[in-house]
Amino acid sequence: GQSARPGARTLVHPCPAEEVADYPLESHRVFGWRITVRKQNDRGATQRLLQAALPVILLLPVVITFLYVRAFSVELPYCDDWGIVIPQLPHLGTGSLVWSDLNVQHNESLILFPQLVGLAAARLAGYRAFVSIYISYSFLCGSLFVLFLLCQRLRLPGRPGVLWFLPVSVFFMSWRQSEGLLWSAHLVNTMALFFSLLALYCCIHAHRSSYIFAAAVVSAWIATFSMASGVLVWAIGWIYLAVSGGLELPKARRRYVAGWSLAGVACIICFLLDRPAY
Repeated sequence: GQSARPGARTLVHPCPAEEVADYPLESHRVFGWRITVRKQNDRGATQRLLQAALPVILLLPVVITFLYVRAFSVELPYCDDWGIVIPQLPHLGTGSLVWSDLNVQHNESLILFPQLVGLAAARLAGYRAFVSIYISYSFLCGSLFVLFLLCQRLRLPGRPGVLWFLPVSVFFMSWRQSEGLLWSAHLVNTMALFFSLLALYCCIHAHRSSYIFAAAVVSAWIATFSMASGVLVWAIGWIYLAVSGGLELPKARRRYVAGWSLAGVACIICFLLDRPAY
């Protein structure tokens, strides 16, 4: 530091460079020495405390809803449960599963991938409804995480900008959807939701790597063969790919749009033609 008068002596208390903004300078004179120190900024400390508490605040709805699922789930097949996995359990037990046991139509949907997950859970856990309920809840939490990543791209104002996502977390994990939380058959819905969101998120970043583009295609296939509404992800993903990456990547963008279109057409043809008798 510089002295106030010639010959004055100055001591500066060391402070890490990254903390300089949060600690303003403060000078004191002691026995002819001017000692300059940095005074702690209460505002900076409060902001750091808030930043540390943000993950806890955002995860609170997830934890509370998990406790709700744990408290009110019942180990009992209900309604659609009897038509999704249970009819295939005898074949699973005897090791005589065939393609028609997996390629199952439920209402207007082809639920190949939820059927695979349900049969795998039945094999590992002896068909307990609790297992499928918790798996479904895990996909719901995964969907919320992908939504959080998408929200981060909005760059909302304020240093604790992620707090803007708190209402989304609260409503997304609302107990109002008790049937969806406590019913193992809703694995069909949560898988379709998770992989649709994941496909769209990967479409946004597809220009960064061909592996991300491949993950988008695989996720879109899984969403399509989890629930009929998953077919819409192909149209929305096409728009994402057409505008993502900016104007500096026209060739890569055209290549990914063409590849996405071909994969989408093939998937939709398989979805329309591969429909077992219902």
